[in-house]
Amino acid sequence: MMSNEKEITHEVLKVAKQNQTIFNELVRLLNSQGFQTARLETHISRNASNIAKLEKLVLGEEYGKPSNLPGL
Repeated sequence: MMSNEKEITHEVLKVAKQNQTIFNELVRLLNSQGFQTARLETHISRNASNIAKLEKLVLGEEYGKPSNLPGL
C-alpha cells in the first residue's frame, strides 16, 4: 500500500473509533434520561464489530499491540 493510502486508511480507522466512542456516550445519556435504546445499541454493536474487523485489516500483525497513532 502506498504511504499516502496507508495514512488515509489509518485516519479513517481513527475517525471510526472516535465515532464509536461518541455513539456509546449517546446511548449512555439516552438511557440515563429513560429512553429505550435497544435497537440503537444493536446497530452500535454491529458498528463496533465492523470497526474491529477493519482494525485487524489495517494493522495486520500490529493489531492488539499499543499503537503510536493517537486514538488507535
